[in-house]
Amino acid sequence: MPLKRADADCMLRILPVRETLRQRLEDFVSVGLPLTDADKSELRDLVADQLVLQGFDKNYELTPIGQRLEDLIDLLFVDKGAA
Repeated sequence: MPLKRADADCMLRILPVRETLRQRLEDFVSVGLPLTDADKSELRDLVADQLVLQGFDKNYELTPIGQRLEDLIDLLFVDKGAA
């Protein structure tokens, strides 16, 4: 499933992204410019970090935001074998 503009908008709201990556996400949201594999890899790392910080409750159960973050990780997977 491809990354949607709503997914990028969610990342803009919850992730601490550096300015140049923020601009690329904003361009993806506003005009549909594609993200590079490097952008997706960096975002996936940021999402994974955020998952650790706020994705689980005190019983280590996945929270609703945690589920959203896991979904984003899946959407950002870069298949290195694809041509």
